Amino acid sequence: MEPVYPSAEFDLLAYRVDSIKVGRVALHHMANWEDAAPPLRVYFGDKLVIDGSPYGFTNTAIEIAVIHSRAIMDFLGIKAESADRLRQISARERKGGDAGIEGIPGLRMPSVAEVINGHEVPPDQVQTALSYVLYMANKGLAHMTSGFIPKDGDHVNADIAFRVIPGLVWRCVFDPLGIAPKQRVTARPREDAISTSNVAGGERPPVT
Repeated sequence: MEPVYPSAEFDLLAYRVDSIKVGRVALHHMANWEDAAPPLRVYFGDKLVIDGSPYGFTNTAIEIAVIHSRAIMDFLGIKAESADRLRQISARERKGGDAGIEGIPGLRMPSVAEVINGHEVPPDQVQTALSYVLYMANKGLAHMTSGFIPKDGDHVNADIAFRVIPGLVWRCVFDPLGIAPKQRVTARPREDAISTSNVAGGERPPVT
């Protein structure tokens, strides 16, 4: 009998990956605003429904990407031991109702070494970036705390994490099972826009 895979979990993973990629697009737009940020206009069809500061989109998209990054890393069984170091959790650390990769037939938790190696970015830099995003999610977004202190280079760490995590989902989940999620988000290429052709969850992202 063929194993029955939890399609709802795969759909949620694909949705989370899409959100992370949108967050990375937002991060890149912010990095390109050298002087004043351009106005934001959102249209539903031909109707203007939202206008104002573009940070209403970019900040929200980046913060959502951070939260989804934390959820995916937790699903893979990886947590932040500190602001710059990762650790693999044990199965007994899962709480009732938690979905973990080890619960899917044919899959297992990756080790920290497996997570941080195999990218274009050096392993220590990947570990720092992933740890930072988890630290930011825990201390900067999920709780009201004075423990989170933003610092120079945060955007670089976020960019690395937003590149690496979608690739980890493919490497650890979709590729071993030989499946691909449905495409949910597509983008219209423009000469004056950052390329978002790989925002869609249905395309295999490079494991950078």
